[in-house]
Amino acid sequence: DLLRAWEFRCTRLQLDSQAKEERELKLKGGAIGTMEELKDAMNTGGRCKQDGVMEWNKGNVEDAIRCWRDAHKALYKVRAPDTHVAENKDRNDLHIAVLKNLAQAAIKLEHWNEALEAADMAVGIDDQDHKAWFRKACALEGLGRLSEVEKCLTMIDSISVGRPDRDRIQRDTHAKRDKVRALVDRNEASQKRMLQGGVKHAIFSEERDTTAVLPERPGPPKISHKVTAVNVDEAKRKRLTKEAAQDLLKELKEAYGDSTFRKQVTKLARDVNDQGEFIAYLTKVALPVQKPVLERFGFAPSEVGLAEMRKAVGDHTGAKDSDPKLRILAEETMQALYGEFYEVARGVGLHPGLRVPGPQARSRKQCGDGGSGASSSSDEAGAAEETAPPPCLHWTGRPVNYQPGGTAQESTRMPAGARVSGSSSGGSGVRRGGAGGAG
Repeated sequence: DLLRAWEFRCTRLQLDSQAKEERELKLKGGAIGTMEELKDAMNTGGRCKQDGVMEWNKGNVEDAIRCWRDAHKALYKVRAPDTHVAENKDRNDLHIAVLKNLAQAAIKLEHWNEALEAADMAVGIDDQDHKAWFRKACALEGLGRLSEVEKCLTMIDSISVGRPDRDRIQRDTHAKRDKVRALVDRNEASQKRMLQGGVKHAIFSEERDTTAVLPERPGPPKISHKVTAVNVDEAKRKRLTKEAAQDLLKELKEAYGDSTFRKQVTKLARDVNDQGEFIAYLTKVALPVQKPVLERFGFAPSEVGLAEMRKAVGDHTGAKDSDPKLRILAEETMQALYGEFYEVARGVGLHPGLRVPGPQARSRKQCGDGGSGASSSSDEAGAAEETAPPPCLHWTGRPVNYQPGGTAQESTRMPAGARVSGSSSGGSGVRRGGAGGAG
């Protein structure tokens, strides 16, 4: 059984490899061969083409398409060198005639994919052949891709300008347009009836589940599943002194406070539908702000340089005996990066002792320290800020213990030196003190 399975696997791999080579050969227009090989291919192609025409005239569509497949197989594999212009033109003229016949027979047999492939190859050889474009329009219609038919018909109309048979060609394109338009109208009417029937049953039927299904919010394409870790060579990467790491974090923290960047982050939070997507996109949004700082400290202005910078800062914040002030500065830098979304996107995943207070919490503490003499206008502004709904409430990946007020529920305190995994804008784990604090 193992031997048979191995033989089957080898055979499958060989067939896949051959299919890949054939596809590449078709895209290249065939391999350059000798004139003798080209002559043999054209003789075989011409003979099979004539056999196919005879079978087609007899009404034997299956036999005709087999002949034209053989002709196509003989012609697409070989071509003359580019210096032999006349020979290549004769070969292309014969090949495009075979492809149009092959597409016509495939349409007759409703082999829509084969018809589209043949028509596409014919258009690739000569994009001014109106019959090839019409075959492609028919194949697209058969596949139900009605929105793409108009492009083919428009191309045919432009090609027909100045031709003696322009009127006949335009009659064909107008008839095809009317047919496609009728199909589109029929599809829209059918969808409308289905929608009306569904609404009717959802309202009046007691046997059906009447729970409303909310449509998914529109948003940018999802990229979180494509995020990969950047490999950094430990032996060759750049390192920083403690003072340089401190200066770098301060510059990043200041850069993250740019008003334009904060608006971009807020808009990103409204656009995306998931916490993971927010973090993945934040990496791309933040990189232009980080590049000047990276360059000033000798790092490449790229994702690789960003990863090296994280490693260099982590040298001074990741160890148990690292400077507590530097660890706090690293986490404050992350808080500056996430801004109002720090708690929901990062802080909620950290131990309470490792989090830094958000802007609202700091403002409330300052007001409390100032006594009861605060102005009523400040209280009203603070209340309005707290009651304003954050733009991340629609996130599907939002933590369940996140409170809309912008705080995370306290968890049991962990021993000093414990490692905590959290999300960073680079998608990597964050150790105690914010080893990835440069963001």
